[in-house]
Amino acid sequence: MRPQDYVFPTYREHGVAYCRGIDPLDLLGLFRGVDRGARDPAEKNFGLYTIVIGAQVLHGVGYAMGIQRDGAVGTGDPDRDSAVIAHFGDGASSQGDVNEGFIFAASYNAPVVFFCQNNQWAISEPIERQSRIPLYQRALGFGFPGVRVDGNDVLATYAVTKAALQRARDGQGPTLVEAYTYRMGAHTTTDDPTRYRLSDDVEHWKLKDPIKRLEVYLRRNGLIDRGVHRRPRRRGQGARPPPARGLQGAAGPGADERLRPRLHRDDRRARRPATAATPPTSPRSRESTHEQPAEDHARQGPQHGPAQGHGGRPQGPDHG
Repeated sequence: MRPQDYVFPTYREHGVAYCRGIDPLDLLGLFRGVDRGARDPAEKNFGLYTIVIGAQVLHGVGYAMGIQRDGAVGTGDPDRDSAVIAHFGDGASSQGDVNEGFIFAASYNAPVVFFCQNNQWAISEPIERQSRIPLYQRALGFGFPGVRVDGNDVLATYAVTKAALQRARDGQGPTLVEAYTYRMGAHTTTDDPTRYRLSDDVEHWKLKDPIKRLEVYLRRNGLIDRGVHRRPRRRGQGARPPPARGLQGAAGPGADERLRPRLHRDDRRARRPATAATPPTSPRSRESTHEQPAEDHARQGPQHGPAQGHGGRPQGPDHG
């Protein structure tokens, strides 16, 4: 990516954030709730993590249409021509926001790359139930090209994404890139993937570990030695404390700040004009609806015995 390109991430693009020079503390601060996205997205052209599934696709398309109208697309100037990349997962591809983004991008030929990380599981829902065709083929229905790439092949994914971004900068419109991969772990800490998928599938995909494959490729071609991956690890351990330790002492939002939205709602509710009181009902109408005035309850005291429904039957879970 070029400096002028813009990234619209989900909440998992840690590797992309690292490549854009984002401090991990800025990402973890948002997850811990010690800030509210205080980082300036325009500083690195990397948007704030988006928790609402698929919403960032609409944001990305809108931004792409904006730079298109600014004349920053298809000029032939590598320092000016820009593109947008919007990340999402296979589950998000079923969201309305994503499909609306596809429609607008196709209609206006927006310079955007839709990068779908297809890990084949939307929580416990397999990709076969989400789509009857490979996801990249959906792009044809919207009028722009789609391509599937081995998401566990680092170099292939890089080459395909680079070409799609250049195509967008040249003014040739959107592209859908489906990076076909596999979710090795659980969806969340409360998820148990052994309930809905086979361990044989996990073992099969372990052999396709993208980090190990890249290491083997580089070593086979004499580009690294056996100790190259140990040196950065040692440097990282001695350079600075782990990011999590740096956040342990960070103060979270104060109680007054956490309660501010609730207090604001209560204040607005108190300012509402009083509504007209409901006219009292007659004793006859109360009898017809089996209602009893509050003052009668106070005079009679608590009622004993089972409550009586229509016809004198006791009112329990199956009655009334």
